[in-house]
Amino acid sequence: METGFDFNNVQKKYLPVTLADEKQTELFLRSPNKKLMQEMQAIVGDEKNAQDFDAVCNLMAKILSHNRTGYTVTPDMLADFELDEILQFFSVYQKFVEDIYNEKN
Repeated sequence: METGFDFNNVQKKYLPVTLADEKQTELFLRSPNKKLMQEMQAIVGDEKNAQDFDAVCNLMAKILSHNRTGYTVTPDMLADFELDEILQFFSVYQKFVEDIYNEKN
């Protein structure tokens, strides 16, 4: 029987993402914290917000910035992304989050 828990020893999951920039920057996205989950739920749960391209790009920048190295992605850096790229990213990230939720400890 375990007698304690050490948060420093938790096996964290990361989602590798390569940006479409000149350096092909590779990020390792962390699982969302409470604040990021609330923002994701606010966008997904509100059809008006889900169709607001600026709101979606802002959320995507926050998700991409929530990475292992602390690399910051701004909404302006996503200005050239097309809708299908953004939707595919959200689909992959959502599956990443769902897999963490469904994983047995």
